Amino acid sequence: MASKVSLSIKLLIIPFVLIGGVFMGLQFMRPVVTVDAAWIDVAVDAIPGTVTVRSKQETQLKSDVGGRVAETFLEIGKRVSEGDVLVQIDTGDVEIELNRLKNELDAIERKIEVGSQIRYSLIDAQEKLEGSERLLTRGSLSEAEFEKQKRNVQQIEDRMALEELQNQQQLDKLQNQLMVRERQKGKMTIRAPINCIIADVFAFRGDLIGGGAPIAKIISPVKVVEARISQEDMGGLTVGEQASVRFLGYGDELHSAEVVKILPVADADTQRYVVHLGVEVEPDRLVPGITGEVSIVLDQRENAIVIPRRALIGNEVYIVDDGVVEVRAVTRGFVGLNKVEILEGVTEGEWVVTSNLDRLRSGDRVRIRED
Repeated sequence: MASKVSLSIKLLIIPFVLIGGVFMGLQFMRPVVTVDAAWIDVAVDAIPGTVTVRSKQETQLKSDVGGRVAETFLEIGKRVSEGDVLVQIDTGDVEIELNRLKNELDAIERKIEVGSQIRYSLIDAQEKLEGSERLLTRGSLSEAEFEKQKRNVQQIEDRMALEELQNQQQLDKLQNQLMVRERQKGKMTIRAPINCIIADVFAFRGDLIGGGAPIAKIISPVKVVEARISQEDMGGLTVGEQASVRFLGYGDELHSAEVVKILPVADADTQRYVVHLGVEVEPDRLVPGITGEVSIVLDQRENAIVIPRRALIGNEVYIVDDGVVEVRAVTRGFVGLNKVEILEGVTEGEWVVTSNLDRLRSGDRVRIRED
């Protein structure tokens, strides 16, 4: 009898267990959403834009002359000062040429210093001409012979002048060649043109490089934060406007900023204007290439109902009440970088969905995880 009663109780319990299991399963099958409560805050009317950090100057370091890299001080990420030696190209062949030119230059300078040997012939000819002139006066020498000796003196003077001219031309040529080679040698020591950071290295010790070949990429340590703004938003924008910047690599961190320069010409490809921003952030965090968003403040309103910007899809939000989703049309006001003002459709404290919006429909039951 007792066993029959026990069996009956078990049979009665089993349906309840099954129903409870089904209920719990349905609960866990509900999608999990993140929500945030609408709150009272300052609503901001702002111009949106995209942000990119770049170096103020970025260039390829090139060698003016070719040769083999004898020594290099290039290292990616290294900070260098203007004038620091970065690469030394082998100067062996140039040194040999310089020595040859210096020897030839010394020889021609000594030759010029000693003077022409022709001057002795000129002295003899001039003395003979003086004697002939006395003979001509006494009638002991013909006029024709005197003119012949006079022409001889002139010829010797011309030869001497030509030799001096040729020596000077050779001297000038050697001096010019020496300067060219010394300049070439100077170019074989490649120095940093500005205070910069080595961003990439293309040439290493032992490499044979050609003239004009890039050996490194250098960037200025000075960073520029560029915001790109659509042309329809440019009206009324002035230098000094306040802004908020969010860099994608740093999550939801907001950084205060100010418009410091507005470039006068739009980008030819995108038709967007470029604005330079001064951002309150540690310089080391401004990594060239990092991107983000900017919100340039034009106006603001106190005591406004605001919700997270990511909760808004078009002009609709997803409200959760007692675990049930309601899709509700709203009238939005000022739109900022992270939040948007709601003029109609949401009241303070109502829960708005901020995640998985594309998976929800009105009437869905959900589990809530508060943002």
